[in-house]
Amino acid sequence: IEEWGNNIIKPKKEITKDIKTFIKLLEKKLGKNIMIYTNESGYDTYIKKDLSKYKLWICSFKDEDIIENKWKFWQYSHKGKFESIEGWVDINTFNGSRQDWNKFLVK
Repeated sequence: IEEWGNNIIKPKKEITKDIKTFIKLLEKKLGKNIMIYTNESGYDTYIKKDLSKYKLWICSFKDEDIIENKWKFWQYSHKGKFESIEGWVDINTFNGSRQDWNKFLVK
C-alpha cells in the first residue's frame, strides 16, 4: 500500500474501505492471513489507525527503529547485489530470531 503512483483521487475513508474489502477477498480466496507491504507514508495514512492488526512488511531507508518495531519484514535497501542476479535487488530483514523464522515458515 503506497500513495505515490495512484492516479485516482479518493477520500482516505474510501481508500481504506477498498483496502479492507480487498484484504477480506484475498483471505477468503486464499484461506490465509495476509501481510501488508507498505512504506512509512502508506503506514501513517492507511494502516496505523485502521489496519494495524495485520502483519507488516515495511519499506524504509532509515537506520533508526521504524514504526515502533511493529514490522515482520523490513525492506531497508534497493541496492543489493548478488552474483546470480543482474542489476540491483531489494534487501529485506526478518524481525525475530532463527526460532521465530522457523515458526513463521511453518505457518
